[in-house]
Amino acid sequence: LEDLKHVPATLVFYESPNRIQESIADALSVLGDRPAALARELTKIYEDCRHGTLSSWAQDANLLGTLKGECVFMIGPVHHTAANSIDVEDMLRKALESQSLKDAASFVASATGQPRKQIYDLALKINGQR
Repeated sequence: LEDLKHVPATLVFYESPNRIQESIADALSVLGDRPAALARELTKIYEDCRHGTLSSWAQDANLLGTLKGECVFMIGPVHHTAANSIDVEDMLRKALESQSLKDAASFVASATGQPRKQIYDLALKINGQR
């Protein structure tokens, strides 16, 4: 989880229902409190999806209820704020190394929740500095 701490995307894990509480506790301690979802029996008649936060599930295991079957554990991304513009700029620089300007701007805007035009303008500025 340490390696995934700064990934600007939703993390998706396949997890055993027997280990889900341990996984939630580990994720909370390493990644901090984030939005999360737990889906079970996807594409089947008894499909179920529960939404919450890592902290709420860690504090009250009863919120998840009885779990059986195949579980998909999803942890939402870290949300960057405008105050973290250095992080956004670093993220954009890394994205520009492997993606086109348009794709990198779309990716970073989606990951940070910032306006795409603002990120695209920053990408143009960074690209001009190269």
